[in-house]
Amino acid sequence: INNDVSDIFKDNNGVIWFCTHGGISILKNDEWESFSSTPDGENIEWVSKGIQDNNGNYWFTTVNGIYMYDGVDWGIYNGGGWGQDILQDSDNNIWFATWNYLLKFDGETWTQYNESDGFLSEYVEGLYQDANKNIWIGTRAGISKWDGNEFTHYPINDLSFSGTVINSFIEDGNGTLYATTDAGILIFQDDNWILWQDAPGLWYFDSYKDKNDILWFASIDGLYKYDETTFSSFVVEDGLISNIIQGIYREEDTGVFWFATANGVTKLTPDVVAEVSNTKSTNSYSIQINSEGITK
Repeated sequence: INNDVSDIFKDNNGVIWFCTHGGISILKNDEWESFSSTPDGENIEWVSKGIQDNNGNYWFTTVNGIYMYDGVDWGIYNGGGWGQDILQDSDNNIWFATWNYLLKFDGETWTQYNESDGFLSEYVEGLYQDANKNIWIGTRAGISKWDGNEFTHYPINDLSFSGTVINSFIEDGNGTLYATTDAGILIFQDDNWILWQDAPGLWYFDSYKDKNDILWFASIDGLYKYDETTFSSFVVEDGLISNIIQGIYREEDTGVFWFATANGVTKLTPDVVAEVSNTKSTNSYSIQINSEGITK
């Protein structure tokens, strides 16, 4: 429905959902369907994020608020204004980052957190739950952590990029946390968020860690892959439809990557060649899989 794509996800039925500036499009069995308004006439536009929760309902953050779609009916929750990120935590609470405050929905009750709770800014952007079940919240003036009982706030006013937009978080295989921003990548060290000097100084949108502990970063200047030692970059000349990568999604069951860009989407299907050889035991086989391209 629109070329400017912010987010992509796959639901439990294998349908791919695309959140765009012009509405929501879905791809099912190579056929397209799109939503630009609800049956009540509410516009669905500037959609930032989407998820399917554990009950099968779909949630979207948009410029007009938060939308919920149960497969038949649409509901709208205007609290917070322009919605940004969405997270369903391990306790099935759904968190929403908005440009007024942080919202939590436990299935029955809505709770909002703002500057009166010590938040560093009313502009909330990125959400993430780490391996220790802490919720990390990115704002325009710093990063906050919810440990299940209380918030801890980490201002970044002492850095040269005060006012930075915190778009996403990722955790590597060693438990180190990273945050993508519009002024580079932050790393959490010694109980403090600092600028990661090893990363290219770009505007970053999204991040992803694959099963090989490879970190992927979506930036304004292409896709970056970090293999614990080296950054590799991929741009239009490598097959991407745009250098402005705004979202990364990988289908866990197929390994297929989807990249949301400002000019459409790029789908990457890894090429895999398997060589199977018989071992001494007739009931045992040795399989070597060699992959080509940017994935392994």
